[in-house]
Amino acid sequence: MRPGVTRLERVVATAREQAHEETFRQLTPLLTAERKPFLDGLWQLDATTGRTRLSWRRHAAVAPAASQSLATLTKVVFLHDAGVEQWPLASLHPNRAPW
Repeated sequence: MRPGVTRLERVVATAREQAHEETFRQLTPLLTAERKPFLDGLWQLDATTGRTRLSWRRHAAVAPAASQSLATLTKVVFLHDAGVEQWPLASLHPNRAPW
């Protein structure tokens, strides 16, 4: 016998909430005093792009042009300069990684 649709919805909602809680539990130790200014800065509006740093970083290349490659490399350098590649995210599921 299969469960009803509403039962499945509750199971999925519970699993989703547990996944969020586990993600936050694993990311909380990363919120050091040194990293907080960087993370807060992602919400600041950048006058050159007209977007927040977070929005700018998430915007993917849309064409195989040199300017798009340069924009992507600029984002990689930005993250590298912040030391993001050193953050211990190995235990975090790849679908949950913030980057």
